[in-house]
Amino acid sequence: MTSFLRTLYRSLALVATAAVVSACGGGSSGPTDTVAPTVTITSSASGTTAKAAVTFTFTLSEDVGTSFDQTKVAVTGGTAAASTTKVSATVYTLVVTPTANTNNGSIGVTVAANAFSDLAGNKNTASATLSQAYDTAAPTVTITSGTTGTASSAVTYTFTFSEDVGTSFDASKVTVTGGTKAASVTKSSATVYTLVVTPTAASSGNIVVSVAAGGFSDVAGNASTAAASFTQAYNTVVAVTIVRAKTDTLAAYDTTNGNALPGNYATGRYAAGAGEEWWWGGNYAEQIQSGYGFSKDTPAQWGFGIYIANGGTGWDISGVSKYHFTLGSNGECANACTVTVRMVSKTDPNCVADYRQKLATADITVAAAAYTANLADFTVKGCSTNTMAAFKTGKVSELHFQLLNADMQFTTPGAGSTKYPNGLGVGGNIYFD
Repeated sequence: MTSFLRTLYRSLALVATAAVVSACGGGSSGPTDTVAPTVTITSSASGTTAKAAVTFTFTLSEDVGTSFDQTKVAVTGGTAAASTTKVSATVYTLVVTPTANTNNGSIGVTVAANAFSDLAGNKNTASATLSQAYDTAAPTVTITSGTTGTASSAVTYTFTFSEDVGTSFDASKVTVTGGTKAASVTKSSATVYTLVVTPTAASSGNIVVSVAAGGFSDVAGNASTAAASFTQAYNTVVAVTIVRAKTDTLAAYDTTNGNALPGNYATGRYAAGAGEEWWWGGNYAEQIQSGYGFSKDTPAQWGFGIYIANGGTGWDISGVSKYHFTLGSNGECANACTVTVRMVSKTDPNCVADYRQKLATADITVAAAAYTANLADFTVKGCSTNTMAAFKTGKVSELHFQLLNADMQFTTPGAGSTKYPNGLGVGGNIYFD
């Protein structure tokens, strides 16, 4: 082979080799990466209100190498952890703790544009953000009373909450002393409830209403951490207080019409008839009459009496069981004089409750002393239902008190040789409880 041919052969071989290399991908570089990476943010508490730390997940569209970390994440409404956790080449997580003691808060997590880049150097061109609601405040309650001063009947308590407590609060969460609570609370709004408490009958003291710590929780599940209470004074003792009975000598009495009272007392009579002798008076508001004398019955009924009228709404005795008054007498009344008490219904003057009891020696004292008549020992008559339970459902408009005796001609001489029941008296406080 001539040198010319050998040279030509080598040239053709080189061209063929170059063609093969080019066909197999050698030579100049391929297409470049010009797509900007993106990120999507999700929350571990999505769809709920968080009450503790939240894990946010950052899902990237491609590998971004080492260009993404916690410094590329802006956080509001909470505190981010010191670093992100790399789950894979395209997934990172970051824990954020919401601000403590905050109600209706929101964590904001943002990754700005140009914060990271892919392996080809393309920076993200779109920002990404996510908001997560949270509630880290324990709910509180304030208790108030609807009664000013001292209560004498049922009290309505209001419970005002710092936020919605859902269905976690009811009457079972309320502790009451000094009264009886209603079976259920009334919900006025998402944050306001009321409960009625009836104080203990015929007593006085304090109603204490309290809600313990942990007794309820908000809709996020935060339990209350502080107890709350309210103290309300009450007095359900029904009392009628009168001035002490007049002690000066009554100048005269009319043997035909009964006793005539002196000038500064309204006129009343010791009314006779069929063994029913009662002091009576007109329909005056809160009046008191007292006196002594005898009836025109045969034999004459001597006595001492006091009459009290309530021309207003009447006295409520629904929660009481005893009638107290002060009594002064002497030895001549022992086992002879009859203590007689009458209560008259406000709604029906014919409906009365009577008490009659002879004074025993033990009841006698020259000085005025307490005397008690149990309402259970009264006889009810003239009413639609003649029981003390039925009588107590109405109000009392009149109270009468008498000491009677068919032979109450005492040996103690009175003015002008007239004999009269000396040393008898009623006064001080007359009251129910």
